[in-house]
Amino acid sequence: MKFGRRLESGLMEKGWEDKYIQYRALKELVFAITSNGERENQESLVDAFMQMLTDNVDVVDAFFEETIHKFEALWGRCPRLSGDHRLLQPDAAPLDPVTGLNTAQDVDDNSSDDNTDTVNGVGLQEATAPAPETNSTSTHSFAQNSSDQAEPEADTAENPAPASSSLPLPERDTLRGHLQAILANTDFSTTDPQVVGDHAAEQYLHAYVALSEQAEALRRFVVVNQAALSKIIKKFERRVLACTRVPADHTRTLRALVLQCAQGDSMERLQQLQTDLRELGDELMISSSAFHEYVCSLRTQYWAQLAEHQAQAKETRHFTAKPRAKRLASLTDFRQTFSPAIMLVVETIIAVGTLVSTYTLSSNIIVDKETNMTVFEKKGYFISASIDKSPASHIGTLGLSISCFGLAAIVLVRHKLMKRLLAGRATLLHRFSLFLALISLFSGAGVAAYQHHLHKLGHNTFAVLFFILAMIHVGIDNFIERKYKLYSRLARTVRLVFVALIAVSVVVFLTFLRMSGDMDSPQRDHNLLFIAAVAELAAFGFLLLYFLTLLPNFNKTRLYIVLVERRATTILEPFRVDAFLTTDHRVTASGRRLLRKTSQRLRRFRSSALPTVDMNGIVPRLQQFVGATPRRRRAKAE
Repeated sequence: MKFGRRLESGLMEKGWEDKYIQYRALKELVFAITSNGERENQESLVDAFMQMLTDNVDVVDAFFEETIHKFEALWGRCPRLSGDHRLLQPDAAPLDPVTGLNTAQDVDDNSSDDNTDTVNGVGLQEATAPAPETNSTSTHSFAQNSSDQAEPEADTAENPAPASSSLPLPERDTLRGHLQAILANTDFSTTDPQVVGDHAAEQYLHAYVALSEQAEALRRFVVVNQAALSKIIKKFERRVLACTRVPADHTRTLRALVLQCAQGDSMERLQQLQTDLRELGDELMISSSAFHEYVCSLRTQYWAQLAEHQAQAKETRHFTAKPRAKRLASLTDFRQTFSPAIMLVVETIIAVGTLVSTYTLSSNIIVDKETNMTVFEKKGYFISASIDKSPASHIGTLGLSISCFGLAAIVLVRHKLMKRLLAGRATLLHRFSLFLALISLFSGAGVAAYQHHLHKLGHNTFAVLFFILAMIHVGIDNFIERKYKLYSRLARTVRLVFVALIAVSVVVFLTFLRMSGDMDSPQRDHNLLFIAAVAELAAFGFLLLYFLTLLPNFNKTRLYIVLVERRATTILEPFRVDAFLTTDHRVTASGRRLLRKTSQRLRRFRSSALPTVDMNGIVPRLQQFVGATPRRRRAKAE
């Protein structure tokens, strides 16, 4: 793929599209210069090209300088949140190393309106607070939004201290200081900040992840623009300078044109910021595996949202750029993201369609020509009887097998959603429920594989396991939902009704089936057999309806399919967060398992195998925090 298409398809960062070098427009100007034979038009086009190129370079440099200044300000002046940790005592506000004044008092004197009450604490809470149900946080634009609020404050100072200033800074007023203090006073070895209820720790971790990802995005921004500038200059020299007379001042300007943000000092500032962030990530991983796993979860959310944005942008671009005859093919291409709600609806349709087809076909299958008896009249109107004889058995085996595998995927998605909402609570019970569901669906596939006329014992055993384990699974899930109030009251009540109906149907099915007598007995009570068959169909139908109640939650969920090469590491190898940061933001469950195992091993060998971490030398010379005391704390003091 050509560089211009790659630049538009995935190299541009979300929200920064207008800050890049306009490679396509500059390339079109180069082609226009070479195709135009008139001298005056060529000169005007060359002037336009040089003006656009220099303007683009200035925009890139200005945006980089503005963004890195905001990132350094956010890294060095992390506000103390209103929901801060209980052991971080706000007994004394820090002094400004430049003026020697109390920062909280200084802000109080200048805060004439409500917007200056908290410098960027409000933006930090709003941008990083997780949603109550989905726990899906839009962390991508956090650093930009928060630092937008922090910049007016930095501009009000006459001589703001740079990020690399050698002035001593209170450790507690930095992002690393806040997280270190929380880790030192709370045991997060088994539960993450969300479970403990420490909202300040949770929001500080959101801030750390957002700032880390934005810093990496800024590095890619410089690399991409440097490549675009180099390529467009080479194209201009090869196509224009070789065959067209260009003024000497334009030639000198073109040769001297470079991106200042890609030079020494600017990149050193960005590299120093990324080094500090990586060292903080190493420290978090060593200090608490729960903190580290929570950070990995936030990174996964960040990458997932970015992948969805790129997929939507690609689809929109293909739809508008291609001819009408090719638009349908573009829209039906396989994507990395899809909604599990579609899978739930398709699985339900397949299950219902399979039963309708098998019952319709089996009602015309004669098993006893002398008495003209159908399979239902001999064995009852059970699902087993509908898939007992061909051709209904072929359709039933295929349809029920697909339905069971589809339900397995739905159960896994449901398990992940509930696990995120549970946030570490009822872990063993929740896993046991998943285990029962998978065994139940495996038994359902066994029902389809072992027809009743081929293997009665195996078929009946699989059928009983399917219904009993499915009943226990939905009962446990509903119990967990009601105990921890995971969803709305209406959803919990509706699912409780379906759980009760499933339980009653299964009990009636097994009871009346047992009361009807042996299968081969001529004295079987067909009335009881009919009631048992109706109860079996009702139990299966209520089970499908129970899963359909998950449709609103599934409709808000997206699945992301990515491939990544698993990388091995040792317990003594220094862990680096950027080892799992790829240019296309891809991560899988294998990578997360590797992260989890590495963190557990490091904690296990922390006392003997790992060197001690120098807390004072990790993040040197951070900028002084100039913030306001939160409203709640100030009102309480007054």
